Amino acid sequence: MWKSKIRHTGLWLSINARPTTETPPLPFPLLPDGGVRGLQTDRQCDRHQDKKLDLSWRRALCCIIRFMPSEPRAILIIDSADFGTSLALLPAMRAVRSRYENSFIAAASSTGICELIGAESLANDLVDLGLIDSSTHTSTRALKRFIRLIRTAKRMRFDLVLDFSPRSETRIARWLGAWPRTITPSHPLDLLERLAGRLPSGVPSSGSRYKQMLGQLGIRCDFDQPMLRPLREESDKFEKLLERGSRDSAPLLALFSAEARKPGAWPIQRFGETAHRLSSNYGVRVVAIDAPYDKSFTSRVSEILPGGSISLKTPRAAQIVAVLARASLLVTDDPGLARAAASMGTPAIELSNTNGPRDSGIHRIIAGSSANAVDRLCDAAAELLRQSRTATLFSL
Repeated sequence: MWKSKIRHTGLWLSINARPTTETPPLPFPLLPDGGVRGLQTDRQCDRHQDKKLDLSWRRALCCIIRFMPSEPRAILIIDSADFGTSLALLPAMRAVRSRYENSFIAAASSTGICELIGAESLANDLVDLGLIDSSTHTSTRALKRFIRLIRTAKRMRFDLVLDFSPRSETRIARWLGAWPRTITPSHPLDLLERLAGRLPSGVPSSGSRYKQMLGQLGIRCDFDQPMLRPLREESDKFEKLLERGSRDSAPLLALFSAEARKPGAWPIQRFGETAHRLSSNYGVRVVAIDAPYDKSFTSRVSEILPGGSISLKTPRAAQIVAVLARASLLVTDDPGLARAAASMGTPAIELSNTNGPRDSGIHRIIAGSSANAVDRLCDAAAELLRQSRTATLFSL
């Protein structure tokens, strides 16, 4: 006696036979009416597998798109370095602005740098961090910068934050702001460059920190191009200032010191001695400039400069750029300002604390700690002034 039962839910036939005549289960499905559809079921299984595979690919693609870095809607760029060092922020801002044309960009930096950024309309919003001096770090100024950054963080939600010069106050502001993505300088890469001999010890490369951070975003920036762009109105004002003197056509020597108040800075008397020697031997006219809205250097050096010299106390950043564009030679202890002037085509002599001098075209580096530093500086200045005059004659 055979007993058969068809499972309509699974469409599989199970046959129960007597123990003496046991029949193995059929390897193919049966229809309710007893028909066989083995081939059709295989095709349906293949289609089901294809659908599952397609669904898996879709889920994986959605995950990739979800976690891929999208175009940031709001970017905050912070640079709390001194004025000379932060001049490299200008070409970096141009590159970021060109890359993210539709993004909202806010820049937080010193007063002078914010002035230059605003003149080129490189940012939608500016956060003035006040005067930042590398030689003095007061807790009052740091607290003010911290409060301004916190207010900016509360005002808008930023998708991307670039902190080019991390300090304690900026690190705390980043932590409290809970920004989703923050990029800071990679110091191990700088160390590897120094160990490989590509970057001399004690000398920062031209925009090396800025190049590293922009490279993390896939942005290329040429820091050998002119960093500063003088404004026509500021250049005209400075030319009128030069016309007041009797030697308006004389070569212009610009003096700048960012370390005037620092204990190990180049003495003010040596700046005066250099100015007198170059003025008497080559007829240069001296212009002493200070950091934006500061007078720590000009108030001390103006008393020992030759007659007819100009002292720009508490200048605007645009005035400094106009002086550098007009100057025949710059003498400074600020490496950032020297690189910026050289990028504009203005010869620059940098007073460094390193042991040996290094020459790089119109940017000369002289050890200011040596005993004959003034003699070597005047010799390099004479060579650069002769080259500048020769180039001027051939350009006429």
